[in-house]
Amino acid sequence: MAKPLSDELAATPTVKEVTADKRRIRQLEALLERQIETIESLRQKRFKLPLGIKPSGRKPATFVRVIVPDTHGAHIDLGAANAFLEDLKELKPQETILLGDHLDCGGWLAQHHILGFVPETDATFADDCDAANSLLDEVDRRLATGSRKWYFEGNHEHRIVKACIKQTCGNKRDTEFMLSLWGCKAVLNLKGRGYQFVRRDELQPGLKVRGAIKLGKCFFTHGKRTGSQASQRTLANFKANVVHAHNHRMMMATAQSAEDQTLGAWCFGCLCKMQPLYYDTDPTDWSHGYGVQFVEPDGSFTTWPIPIIDGKSRLRMLLGRK
Repeated sequence: MAKPLSDELAATPTVKEVTADKRRIRQLEALLERQIETIESLRQKRFKLPLGIKPSGRKPATFVRVIVPDTHGAHIDLGAANAFLEDLKELKPQETILLGDHLDCGGWLAQHHILGFVPETDATFADDCDAANSLLDEVDRRLATGSRKWYFEGNHEHRIVKACIKQTCGNKRDTEFMLSLWGCKAVLNLKGRGYQFVRRDELQPGLKVRGAIKLGKCFFTHGKRTGSQASQRTLANFKANVVHAHNHRMMMATAQSAEDQTLGAWCFGCLCKMQPLYYDTDPTDWSHGYGVQFVEPDGSFTTWPIPIIDGKSRLRMLLGRK
């Protein structure tokens, strides 16, 4: 049965009701829009890295610095040295630092002979000089044109100074004369090769530590610390970034300064034979390697220790090359 007309008219919404419904729909749509905006804002990252730094038009001239640790003359490890020299051809450093003990100065130049030392006198001082000169020849052949070079007097090279002082009874002029003939600078022709020689007993201008130099934001020294805490102790002595040798172990130590500056000390191992006779039957914990620094114009740097294992350098692995 059809509904009465009065009932249909009664069910039809009035203009007022339609207007109210439209207003309510608009309110709900606005609420929905706000909810969507809230959800989207919650999805956004609350932390943003400062990536808005615009690169400068000119790229700063970063350069390569190579650091060579102990080789000990005639006791150089040929496999480790060859691996280092192969890398040097590719690196072409603008600065090269030989940190000392590239002459061993054993035999008659060693003041204190210890158990097991006598058989090592088969390697003469002449052999030492030949080996160190051959190393310098090969290094120089691989350096970039105009490369700056330093040679540090290590504790082994300093044996020559002590021997000259002893032979001249401490006469300064005679000592200097003997050193001009037999000293490290003379037997390795360091001046002719263009190396700046850093004597172990001299203070550089502005420094209070002997046998050290500062390049940019890093100090360099042959060092005297040994053992598992050598880098930590060297860092404590310098209270600054420092690279040292002498310890024959690849290691590093870090510290934080009061000014929130991260400081480090690095030792890159050695390039000499890792089992000398004076260790008798005890195995050493020495390691083969050398160091590379990538240096910015302001002196800041990044340090890469380059291990050499079984005569093979890990430089290509670090560079992501086969």
